[in-house]
Amino acid sequence: METEFTNDFVIDPGETLKGGAGNDVFQSYTTDRGDGFNGTPRSHGFKDQFDGGAGFDIVSYAGEDPFIYMGTLVTSSYWGGYGEEPEWITEGVFTGAAYPLFQGVYVDLGAGHASGGDVLISIEGAIGTAYDDTLIGSASANFLDGGEGNDSLSGGGGSDTLMGGGGEDLLNGGAGADTMIGGDGGDIYFVDAKADVVQEDAGGGYDTVYTTATFVATAGSEIEIVIADGSGAINLTGNGSGIELWGNGNINTLDDGGGAAAMQGHGGNDVYVVHNAATQVVELANDGYDAVKTDLAFYTLTDNVEVLTHMGAGAFHGVGNALANVITGGAGNDTLDGAGGNDFLTGGAGADVFAFDNLKSGLDWITDFKPGEDHIGLDAAGFGLSSLAGVLLVDGDTATAAGVATLHYYANGAIAFDANGGAATDAVRFAGLQGHPGLSMSDFVLV
Repeated sequence: METEFTNDFVIDPGETLKGGAGNDVFQSYTTDRGDGFNGTPRSHGFKDQFDGGAGFDIVSYAGEDPFIYMGTLVTSSYWGGYGEEPEWITEGVFTGAAYPLFQGVYVDLGAGHASGGDVLISIEGAIGTAYDDTLIGSASANFLDGGEGNDSLSGGGGSDTLMGGGGEDLLNGGAGADTMIGGDGGDIYFVDAKADVVQEDAGGGYDTVYTTATFVATAGSEIEIVIADGSGAINLTGNGSGIELWGNGNINTLDDGGGAAAMQGHGGNDVYVVHNAATQVVELANDGYDAVKTDLAFYTLTDNVEVLTHMGAGAFHGVGNALANVITGGAGNDTLDGAGGNDFLTGGAGADVFAFDNLKSGLDWITDFKPGEDHIGLDAAGFGLSSLAGVLLVDGDTATAAGVATLHYYANGAIAFDANGGAATDAVRFAGLQGHPGLSMSDFVLV
């Protein structure tokens, strides 16, 4: 029998409901009532057909009876409270047992069928039970609500809205610009488009996003970790909530979004954008040629990162690591220290200081030294100097008096230091100036 309706109806099991042109909600109630019958009634015992017709239509299984009855005689006993905690009401004698069913429903809107043999025609939405449901969308824009339980929601095509509800849910929007809302519990999201939106409330569990597309975490969304999935070049941006960002083996740009993030590239030549001093950048050895871009006033490169660039206009103090680094200042008056390794230092605009800790920290080349404006900073302890008074600057290997600290400036731009003077055989090269600009002792300072 087929029933077409425009308002609320209750029909016998096994019938066909046709919704017409409006936005309809079909509520599947299969609660069994024991009005004096013999046998084994059970949930999902009848095959219904729901035809939504035009409009945006939803089938709901939220009121499913959570119990299966096994017995021989029920005389006027029944369950009360649809969709809530059921109440066992006994007005007669029940000989047998009631066993928890504790199962959710399987709904596939694209295939047009659901648990118990239900047939779904032109249905765009589904609401699950309090148990573990599997809800699958169609090529249309779908609304899928898992309710309680550990649910699996897959949107299919279209711009879908997925709501996990309680429990630990899997949410996959599929194609289209999807909105996924996890609710309580540690949820897992699968993102495949930049336009996808993931929403998580505070205290909603430990939530993970796997993405094959560039992903920007929604402001205020309490996502704990975002992982670049697949092999594509994927960019990830946090939202200021202490998020973890993991790249893949390709070229990734990971941006903390202003919060204290933990970022790891996992292979490839990655770029880390750091706005927060508490952000952690983790790179493994031989894991690509990696760079940090920052607008902080002070930053020290972590291990295994090769490049440091300042994005701001103010003064910047940038420090390298043991590798051969490329360090670039911004428009302000910067202090650049390569630390270990043979580094390339570029000050940019402003009056910059290129700092050297000692003679064992490598040979660093300065690409844009401006005599009379920039300075070469020598660490007093590292070079054994209390003052620059009396220190000589000479061309090439010119010998000086014994005991006189001497700086040697070579035609190729290299600068060497000899603490004891005399012949230049003990001079150690520590810096170089590209272009061999004119140099005087006034271009040196102690730091």
